[in-house]
Amino acid sequence: MGQLLKVLLAATLTMLLAMSSNALSQMTGGTQAAQVIRGDVLNIEGDTYIVKDVSGHEVQIRVDKQTKSEDRVKVGDKIEAQISSDGHAQTIRVAIP
Repeated sequence: MGQLLKVLLAATLTMLLAMSSNALSQMTGGTQAAQVIRGDVLNIEGDTYIVKDVSGHEVQIRVDKQTKSEDRVKVGDKIEAQISSDGHAQTIRVAIP
């Protein structure tokens, strides 16, 4: 009987976790920011920005009409961007040096 109770408790907790994750995703429009990238814009190729982050790595960031931006970003700018797990910029702004 004790083993069955443990299994039911584990299943219930797993279901609650899955439901709360789904609810959070729906509240945030379906995408969640996976990370914040800060760095210098090296190049802009169409809808892709090449950014050298603060650790020296080059990162590709996709920008489209859904990306919220208050600033016009150009090569050489220091930027801060919230990036989803698939590399899409949810927000991007020019950072004050």
